[in-house]
Amino acid sequence: MKKLLCSLLCSLCALLTLLFVLGSCAPKQKADSGDGITPGNLSNGGFVARNKKFLFFRNVEDSGKLYRSLPDGSDPQKLTDDENVKFINAFDDRIYYVDHTQEADGGRIVSINPDGTDRQVLNAAPTGQLLVVHNKLENKNAAQLFYIDTDQQRVVYQPVGNKWGKEFTLATQQVYQFAVTRTRFYLLTEGGIYCYARLLLNNITSGQLFRKGRHSFITTSAGNEEVFFLEVDLSGRAVDLKRKKLGGSAKRFADFSGLSGLDFIVLPKKIIFWDEDSQTLCQMKRNGKQREVIAEAPEADTSYTVTINAIDDTVWLFFLDSAGKETMRTFPLQ
Repeated sequence: MKKLLCSLLCSLCALLTLLFVLGSCAPKQKADSGDGITPGNLSNGGFVARNKKFLFFRNVEDSGKLYRSLPDGSDPQKLTDDENVKFINAFDDRIYYVDHTQEADGGRIVSINPDGTDRQVLNAAPTGQLLVVHNKLENKNAAQLFYIDTDQQRVVYQPVGNKWGKEFTLATQQVYQFAVTRTRFYLLTEGGIYCYARLLLNNITSGQLFRKGRHSFITTSAGNEEVFFLEVDLSGRAVDLKRKKLGGSAKRFADFSGLSGLDFIVLPKKIIFWDEDSQTLCQMKRNGKQREVIAEAPEADTSYTVTINAIDDTVWLFFLDSAGKETMRTFPLQ
């Protein structure tokens, strides 16, 4: 009996040791930055977001209205009748998005509960990109908005609370797009790319020139401080895809010379992009190597522009044809 008990104890110890080793070797999930939208989706329309319980997405089969579902895509439910929603932010216990029901108005910021109740319109200015983050300087549990006022082509900062705070303009130049990392805020302007420290946004009036030149697109990815940007020629055609770390030099790692259109998203291990000329979806490593085609257009004789979003290990593709019809597909990353 003692031998049997001893044998069982040894087996139990061995099992616990094995579980400990496996657990220590397993990849750890990176902590969320606290932003309402991922960096890649922020640069690509913000059509998909998630919180701990649900996915929130633009339903192309229902005029682009806001829906939610369980993480596996089951039990889809409409949350609002607002159409053509973009830049969905799932932030704490609220959902924020830009409502483009009236395209002539240029979009407005709306906030709702995750179940669709308590709808509030937060601004009336024509709105482009929208990012919701924690207001760490004033109250870490409060929300603050960064959005592009498309009338003035500027980025505006406004705290969310019982009363609106004073508007704070981040740049005097025309701003076309912005991107964020954990510590920095990047603006794509007519004069180049400017960089701001995220914790100093309340106190600064100008940023540091990060990259001079002509660019059509900037983006970042979660978990690092790199910026990816697409350089263009005088005609606006893509030339090079480059990456740059703060304080470092820009490195060219992909040649896209001559492409009329390119949409891409940077993920932790790879870059997914849509080549408008060949109408193919491609992937490559983050160093630009091992480029390969992974999908083609839904219909061979139709030309599409594509918006790429990603949540966890799933890529969401939103196809828009020349007639204005939108379709959506998802596929898991390998």
